[in-house]
Amino acid sequence: MSQQAKRNPLKRPKDRKQGFALLDAVAEAMPHYPLDAVFEAAIPSELQDCFDNWQNNTTAQRRSDW
Repeated sequence: MSQQAKRNPLKRPKDRKQGFALLDAVAEAMPHYPLDAVFEAAIPSELQDCFDNWQNNTTAQRRSDW
């Protein structure tokens, strides 16, 4: 959403942060939803760059200790 041309430019940074926070939460607390190669293959091409950016910059642990 943060990269859509029609999106308010002032809201784009917030959208990006929220998307990354959601991916971090899934990676850390929801191991039953693995963000693996199968997940990545199902990502629409429009979102692939965003997912790659998250993967390269996340500090989230892939497995929960809970």
